[in-house]
Amino acid sequence: MMYSELLNLTDGKATYEQFLDIEMVYMSKEDMTKKQAATLWKRLYGEKEEKPIPKYLKEIKDAIRDFKDNREWLDYAIEQEEKKYDEKLAEYDRNDWINRWVIECLEKQRAEVAYKKCEEFGNDAMIHIIYKDGSECIASGAEIVGGMITPKMQNIAYANYSDGYIEYDTLTGILVDDETDFFGDLSTDEGIEARENYYNMIEIKYGTEWGRKHST
Repeated sequence: MMYSELLNLTDGKATYEQFLDIEMVYMSKEDMTKKQAATLWKRLYGEKEEKPIPKYLKEIKDAIRDFKDNREWLDYAIEQEEKKYDEKLAEYDRNDWINRWVIECLEKQRAEVAYKKCEEFGNDAMIHIIYKDGSECIASGAEIVGGMITPKMQNIAYANYSDGYIEYDTLTGILVDDETDFFGDLSTDEGIEARENYYNMIEIKYGTEWGRKHST
C-alpha cells in the first residue's frame, strides 16, 4: 500500500506519519484490504482531524475585514493625493518644452499614487488560505485593500498571516516574532530547509493541488 492510495481513500487527510502506522498493521494482516485500512485510519484518526486554532483564525479574518474596511479610506486618500498632483501640474505650461520633463515626472508619480497607497494601507501583509476542498487563496494586504482579491471567509482549513514583523498560522500558532523563530536561523541552509519542509507538509496535509502531486 502506498501513501498516495491512503490519501485518496481518506480525501487527502491522512498524514504521512499516520500512513506509517496504518501500513504496519496492513502489512501484518495478509487479508486486510486497502479499504479496510482506510476504515482503520478513520477509526484511529478521522475523528481527530485538526481544526484551525480559533484564536489565530479570528486574527486572520479580522485582518481581512480591516483591509476590506480600508477600501473607502483608500479611495479618499488616492483622491486627495491626485488633487495635489493636479494642482502642481496646473502650474506648468504644457507648451513650454522646458517644463515637459517636470510634467512627465509628475504624471508618472500621479499614476503610481494608487499602487503606493494600496501598499501603505496593506501593511506589507501576506495571507495564505487553504480551504477544505484543497483550493487556495494567496493575497497581499495591498491586493485586498485595492479590491483585486477578496478572500472567502468560509470553509477555511488552514490560514497563514505574515507582515514582516510577525508570522503565525492556524495550525501551529506563532511562527516568527521578536522572541521566537519556529524555523531556526533563516540565514543557514538548515533554517531555510526547515521552513520549506514545514510549508510542503502544509500543502500535503491540506490536499492542495501541489500537495496532491507531491504526496508520494
